[in-house]
Amino acid sequence: MQVASTTGISRDQLGPALQHARDYLLEKQSPGGGFCFYRGYFLEEPNLADTWHGVDALTDLLGVTLSQRKDHADFVIGRPVEPQPFLLYYRIRCLLVLQTSDPAADEVAQAVEALHLSLPDPPRPQQLGAALQQLHCVLWLRKYLGMHTADEHLAQEVLSMANEDGGYGDPSNLLDTADAIALLELCGATLPPTTRECSPPRAAHRIWRRCTRARRVVVGSRWTLLMSRQPRPSC
Repeated sequence: MQVASTTGISRDQLGPALQHARDYLLEKQSPGGGFCFYRGYFLEEPNLADTWHGVDALTDLLGVTLSQRKDHADFVIGRPVEPQPFLLYYRIRCLLVLQTSDPAADEVAQAVEALHLSLPDPPRPQQLGAALQQLHCVLWLRKYLGMHTADEHLAQEVLSMANEDGGYGDPSNLLDTADAIALLELCGATLPPTTRECSPPRAAHRIWRRCTRARRVVVGSRWTLLMSRQPRPSC
């Protein structure tokens, strides 16, 4: 039996866990297309955010072929185009995974072009993660559509926000640091040595006690380690 030494979780344990995750996600599909993670007997509210995360996890992490692919694509296409970074990002990413063209592509491009490619000045510590994620969405969208991006300027702005230990957040934590690293990598920037030392999963053993969401970080880090060291079982 092969065991991931850093986690103590065997491949025999991983298979059932991923099967459970697969079953859980498939249950969150709405009959008419889309996903809703809080759907229940009296509640059915599929949305773009849940649909993107459901589609992405099932197809990319779990290797599932979606029988409702067309229903999900129709649901996404049926949503109005709104000038909101996350919704535009979810829309485009969903349709890419579902291999479906968007009849509102021109309207989507206009909405993306109107988005601001900058961070709040300065972002509040408790809002740093959300600000970095939003900027990452806008940058990805503009790159995907072939629009101008000021990568070097953005990278310098993000690098200037790092703490002395190379991490991000107040105090440094894995979630904000991971968001910053994802944005810097999208910009093509070289990570400073101190930030590389703070990046997951290495920092899980070094700064987890200073994170206000330690349990989430530890669980997420363990899962990342596990998934990165063992092959994905077929589901």
